Amino acid sequence: MITREEAINKLQRYWGTEKFIFQADFHVPQNITLREGSKPFGYFRNIRLNGEIIEYPIEGNEKRISIYHILKRGLEDGNRYEIELTLSQDRYRGKNPYAMLVKRFKPLETSVVDGDSVLEKTLDEIFRENININSPFQIVNLANSVESLATDIYSEDKRFIYELIQNADDAALNEDAELSIDILDKYVVISHNGAPFTSRDIRGLCSIGLGTKTNDATKTGYKGIGFKSVFGQPEGIVYVKTENTLFRFDREFAMQKGWNPAWGNQYTWEEKNGVVFNCPWQMMPILSVTTNDEAADTILENKKYSVKTAIKINDSQTLFNNINSLFADAKFLLFLRRISKVTLTFNQQELELQKLKSSTIENIVTLQSNQQNISNWYVKNWVHSIPEVIQKELKSDPKTPKKIQEMEKTEISFAIKVCESFDNIKLMEHGTSPLYSYLPTTVKEYNFPFIVNCNFILDASREKIHKNRKWNEWLFQVIGYKTVEFGSEFLSNNLFEENYLSIFRNGIIAETDNLCKKINEGLRIGIEKFTILKDRNNNLCKLREVVLDPFDLQKVDIKLPDAFAAFLNSTNDGLSIKGSSLIVCSEKNAVLKKLDATVLNENQLQEFLSTNYVNQFITIGNNANLLNFLRPFELNDTSGKWYTAITNKKTNY
Repeated sequence: MITREEAINKLQRYWGTEKFIFQADFHVPQNITLREGSKPFGYFRNIRLNGEIIEYPIEGNEKRISIYHILKRGLEDGNRYEIELTLSQDRYRGKNPYAMLVKRFKPLETSVVDGDSVLEKTLDEIFRENININSPFQIVNLANSVESLATDIYSEDKRFIYELIQNADDAALNEDAELSIDILDKYVVISHNGAPFTSRDIRGLCSIGLGTKTNDATKTGYKGIGFKSVFGQPEGIVYVKTENTLFRFDREFAMQKGWNPAWGNQYTWEEKNGVVFNCPWQMMPILSVTTNDEAADTILENKKYSVKTAIKINDSQTLFNNINSLFADAKFLLFLRRISKVTLTFNQQELELQKLKSSTIENIVTLQSNQQNISNWYVKNWVHSIPEVIQKELKSDPKTPKKIQEMEKTEISFAIKVCESFDNIKLMEHGTSPLYSYLPTTVKEYNFPFIVNCNFILDASREKIHKNRKWNEWLFQVIGYKTVEFGSEFLSNNLFEENYLSIFRNGIIAETDNLCKKINEGLRIGIEKFTILKDRNNNLCKLREVVLDPFDLQKVDIKLPDAFAAFLNSTNDGLSIKGSSLIVCSEKNAVLKKLDATVLNENQLQEFLSTNYVNQFITIGNNANLLNFLRPFELNDTSGKWYTAITNKKTNY
């Protein structure tokens, strides 16, 4: 960890100030249950210097400054304060060496609150930059490209909702983050209580591929085009309000103001070139005062939320139906990092969806709709190291995004549905388990029995995965590997004992594409490493350490499994099992046959009877039991092989 002096010097240079005196908003988390003996608290956030929000000089969610503070007299939710910061004690700087605490605070009068002049200046600069281009051909080409992104790539009319949810989750400051969707007659307004926009964020919105998440491994997006999905609505007007600053993207206004007189006469240019002028209105923000819609303005004035996006629509009922269908099972909440509550409002109807983590059972999550439980899930998250050889391959692959090339670890999550008593798992039906990349894609062809979430490389629409990318291939191998680890954890922790093995429903799958091949590779690696079942003595075993016994030899004689195990060891190089390793093949473990488990067969039984291993257990007392056991095989055999085996002198006293 860097020294205190180094940290302070770095912050002074990074923030451009010697004194750590700023303006900040105070936020009190809602719906938080305090632990016994703990005091009410809040956070200072949206730390500003000269009107611009500052951040820590690090990457990830920790760069957003949010400072914990006990609720004291004079602190009120939603008010702005002047604060003086000082570096935290060293014991609190392990995760973030620049972590600060509030030394003092005082309320600010409205007259001295920093305005949003920095954002307003940025908005004006971006608009002018987009018309101060040398040639109208350039701006038309750019406009057509952006139009394609907004309409052609995002084929689903409702997909923009997922994009805004993802943006809100990435901007969330705390785990009590909420998102609200209000469908009005002419607008749909999406609001969240995460970090407000900085000038850099606004430039990211107004660009292609320059989003602030492009190189941030803790954020989901990396293409810098997700927000463009909101421009797919035909009305061509989108408002954004970040705290007190309102701006809009307006197709009609941009077309009126987008022609630069330096290019000559617009009509003459269009006639000469046979081209209708078009400008990238989706990249041209316009500072605004109102939406001229009372209902939309009312929501945009709601101080509970720091960022609001209002999109003009032409069919509110259809949009409500579409979003309602997306939200029906609330599963989209499962892998969001910080948003745990989403509210949808339309025509006095309200749908409140919430994700609740169990306080008593680890990894259990309950999804609720209007405070009624709709499903329970066991959600397991891993941070998996990326092998050096894979890192080298990714760095040499120009198709791999830079953010992924520079990652050393990645998140992988599985969510498996469980019953109300939390003691049994419920597999996903075939064709109902899409891959997730924090939000659902449309890829269901791999029929996983649970929901798989990874940071896949997706197409521009975020609906499909690229099957031939090295990164996705490696992730699929890890999925196979983690499936076995998943089962091993269930076994070790005595979870879902009745049916945990059902997660191997698919077994070794048909290798119809390269990703299926990678799944199988991962499964085989995992099978060699992890214990996934118990022998008859309740010892944890790997799959290769047991043999499935469809005959239940122990019932014939308690010594028979030991004799048979010795026989198998003698006929199979490298095999070393005990009689307790022969486990009865049952409905619960029969699925292991799909993983190429060793299963006893009649030929082995016949061969065993012709060897001296029979003498290890056969006596006058158990000979009759053995013959009674073998008799049905002989009766159903027309070849005579079983007759020969049974009449062998070793089985006849």
